[in-house]
Amino acid sequence: MMKKPVLVVSLLIITILSVNIFISCDKDTDCTILVTVIDGQTQKIVPGANVYFGKDSSDYNVTGLTDSKGQFVHTYKSPAIYDMEASIDYQAKIDETYYWAIHKEGHNSFRLREGDTIKRDLIFTQSDSIKKLY
Repeated sequence: MMKKPVLVVSLLIITILSVNIFISCDKDTDCTILVTVIDGQTQKIVPGANVYFGKDSSDYNVTGLTDSKGQFVHTYKSPAIYDMEASIDYQAKIDETYYWAIHKEGHNSFRLREGDTIKRDLIFTQSDSIKKLY
């Protein structure tokens, strides 16, 4: 009679361990970052901005452009701390010799953990100058 409870308990333990193994294999390790680029002066979104996510000397570097909503999204396969940069340049002609050059950029970093989806705003600062046309 002692064999039946031992058999039932053994089967129960094996079942629990098997379920835990299969569940842990299906764990979502993708990490997603969604950045919205905002002009710090006007507080408006910035479509068409150049965006960079990455780490120095890494295969995880990504570049792209923000969409019409001023957003850029990327999914990484591994968690880490990444740098984030964005920039855009505008030019306005003053006369036949000079133009007004406006450069806007922002820098930050973010940490992704397994299964995370994070949203960050990146605020632009502005520098402008008058340059001579060539």
